[in-house]
Amino acid sequence: MTLTVALLLVWIHFLADFIFQADKVALAKGKDNKVLVLHVTIYIATFIPFALWYFTPHQASMFLGVNWLAHFVTDYISSRLTTKLYQAGERHWFFVVIGADQALHFTALFLTFAWLASTP
Repeated sequence: MTLTVALLLVWIHFLADFIFQADKVALAKGKDNKVLVLHVTIYIATFIPFALWYFTPHQASMFLGVNWLAHFVTDYISSRLTTKLYQAGERHWFFVVIGADQALHFTALFLTFAWLASTP
């Protein structure tokens, strides 16, 4: 993976997970799976141009599908934990979970890219 690819993944992730996530969605995704599905779908849609540029159509669908599932599972857990921690006033652990959430997202993106880039 080149530095360019890594930086593209970081900045596309930032756009997808923060800029394109409405406050209403961020607050509701920990309570409503339909909202979580909407968030994850918008998130993954942001990666479509990247995936089609770097991969064959089959590899692109694998990249998008694996990361859709990984993002859903990660956010399912982290959004529920952060909701409880925020309500309990546990600011330190709230941000620890946010940090772990982001680290898991980057891990999934980097690993799937590396896996598919090495697959003929």
